[in-house]
Amino acid sequence: MLEVVNKTIKINKRILIKNFHLHLNDKEIVLLGDSGSGKTLLLKQLVKENKNKAYYINNRYKNTQFKEALKYNELDEQQQNIVNFLMKNQKNIKEKIQLLLVVFNNQNDLLIDDLQNILTWEEKEILFNYLKQEKKIFFYVTNNVEDLMFFEYAMILKKKKIVMEGKTKAIFLEEKIMKQLGFGLPFYIDMSLQLKLYGVLDEIAYNKEEMEQLIWKKK
Repeated sequence: MLEVVNKTIKINKRILIKNFHLHLNDKEIVLLGDSGSGKTLLLKQLVKENKNKAYYINNRYKNTQFKEALKYNELDEQQQNIVNFLMKNQKNIKEKIQLLLVVFNNQNDLLIDDLQNILTWEEKEILFNYLKQEKKIFFYVTNNVEDLMFFEYAMILKKKKIVMEGKTKAIFLEEKIMKQLGFGLPFYIDMSLQLKLYGVLDEIAYNKEEMEQLIWKKK
């Protein structure tokens, strides 16, 4: 299990993050930070310092023959369904192969860099649900606030410090702070908070389906 306690993470003399702590204890955690804030370098340094405990997914597979690479016929039905779903979209095949190779076969804690340019929202949902179901422990970094919707626990990185941390739904309630930090809120949460302010809704909606249900409930 990967554990970091109150440590300043550096590469050479460059400080990536100050007083950082991370306990991957049977749970998945997401770190939200600006582009260029050092999230990718942080993952690489964590693996360098914890070689036998964590695996960083960052490579592209050498070719696009995914059935051969993933030993498709040896996968169980759920894994085959995941492969089929991700490969329907022919973009980023090499990255997807490498990602699935590690997800299916690696038993260490997984450190996953931003998948925004590799997977669609639906593909990320399928992948993260599988990781949770299989009780795999993973740490995901992103600059997309919408990705926090997949996680129960989040950390917010700003100016080399963790400025917020806790249950994701509690962080979403800190609307003013999130906007001051420059991140805002996921679309449906932001909209439902505004509608709640004007008495249109009584609760917060976390997705389109919940929004529709709450609107019908008020009628």
